[in-house]
Amino acid sequence: MSIIKWLTLFNIGRGFYSNIKHYKAELMGLAIILIMCYHSERLPVIGKLQDFGDIGVDIFLFLGAYTCTTSYLKFVGAQGMKGFRAYLWRRIRRIVPPYMILWGPVFAISTVVEHETILSFLKSWVLWDSWFHNSRFLWYIPSVLTMYAILPCYVQACRKWKAMYWMPVALILCNVYMGIIDFEPVPQMTLTRLPVFLLGINLYLAKDSSVPQSGFVVFAVLTVLIIGFYLLTKTVLPEYSNLEIKRTCYIPFVLLLVHGWHCKSAFLQFLGAITLEIYLIHECLVYKPLCEHLEFSPYLATFVAMPVAVGVAWTYNKLLKYLIYKK
Repeated sequence: MSIIKWLTLFNIGRGFYSNIKHYKAELMGLAIILIMCYHSERLPVIGKLQDFGDIGVDIFLFLGAYTCTTSYLKFVGAQGMKGFRAYLWRRIRRIVPPYMILWGPVFAISTVVEHETILSFLKSWVLWDSWFHNSRFLWYIPSVLTMYAILPCYVQACRKWKAMYWMPVALILCNVYMGIIDFEPVPQMTLTRLPVFLLGINLYLAKDSSVPQSGFVVFAVLTVLIIGFYLLTKTVLPEYSNLEIKRTCYIPFVLLLVHGWHCKSAFLQFLGAITLEIYLIHECLVYKPLCEHLEFSPYLATFVAMPVAVGVAWTYNKLLKYLIYKK
């Protein structure tokens, strides 16, 4: 087998499929640890590394896209349009009830305490600002729901038009350009993470279908150029140092991490099973209250919040299984 043939998305797709199949839970567990570190106070010595902790979100999205493509194709292949509806329902059922059951009472109490209107409560509960005003508060919920809704359309488009495989590259260039001109559209939080999500879909589809052999080479060259540009923004072009460029540079590291991960861990598997619950609880319901209301020092709160959030998330996950998932 020639080197050029090996360096195609087809062969790399097979490698990702095997790794995600065997280590998905561990990678999810690692991702939520990185996110908890990112949401916490910067610690001495390792503080700079914490700034890159939000790469955990990109790991989530890549893994989610890869595995949800599997689920979608399985449902549609077996049930057609009924399978399409089943796929969407499973995604909504996993994300929306855990969020609404937990945060509904929180927003209701806040509405009463602050003497706000029912409309304000409803806007908070449906994450109005995250959907329409680029708010960073629990932004992951509307963003990931949007991406899961896009997935079936993108999969079918890729199967019909091979040129659609280049969409992640086009979005990467678009995000870099927006970063250069300092433009933040309303769906900025979604757009900057969408390329890695689409790449997860691409790499699954590449396992079973023909992908342009130049795809990997072009993506690799583009990655080198973007990382080079990012390094320039940290040295001689600081005016262009922003999140859009930074998040674009995460993509190759996510791919390398997922492709190279070969570590089994019962602890990471445990965390990987409750990642959504930890995300919903850690920062806003544990870490910030410890700092703002119980007056913990930020450093102490960083170490206390993580095990507390994991314990509460595990309990909440058990409750959800009883109430929603009937397990």
